[in-house]
Parts: sequence; C-alpha cells; structure tokens
Amino acid sequence: MDVRKNPVYLTNHARDRMCERMGIRDPSRMDALAFDAYRFGKSKMQLMKSERGIIEEKEQEYGDSVILIYRGFCYVFTENNGLKTVYKNDRVRS
Repeated sequence: MDVRKNPVYLTNHARDRMCERMGIRDPSRMDALAFDAYRFGKSKMQLMKSERGIIEEKEQEYGDSVILIYRGFCYVFTENNGLKTVYKNDRVRS
C-alpha cells in the first residue's frame, strides 16, 4: 500500500517489542525506524534464495503480512501498513 495514502503506524505490541528487542524507548524514534523499514527494507524477492528462510518462516506464522528485513531486524507489517512486531535477524544482513 502507498504510504502517502495509508501511513505506517505501530501497534502497541510492536512498540513493546521495539523497546524489548531493540532497546528503543523514544516513540518518535520508533515511528521513524518503522517508516524507514517499510520504505527501505528488503522483501523476500530482493534477497538471495539462501537468505529467504527467516521471511518464509514468518510468512508461515503471520499469513498475509508484509515481512521486510532492515538493519538486522525482521519487521512484520499488516496489509494496511501497521507494524505488528519486530524480530532480531542474525541470518541476513541488510
């Protein structure tokens, strides 16, 4: 979805996970990072075949979500640009 028409937003769960897993406590920093991840994160098709495993695992878990890799983390977005959660990603560099 176009972020100009449907801006990126964070669920409370995503904010909790960013605090817990990334050590970020500033809400504006969370918003900016989620937006950057949505804009610049790599999708499964942009990764080498050998690197796609983490996204494929999360696709099984989260179904129709948009899953992107950005700066060492795996971001799981809803189909309408809401960040659901964030996971540490040690497998793929981006």
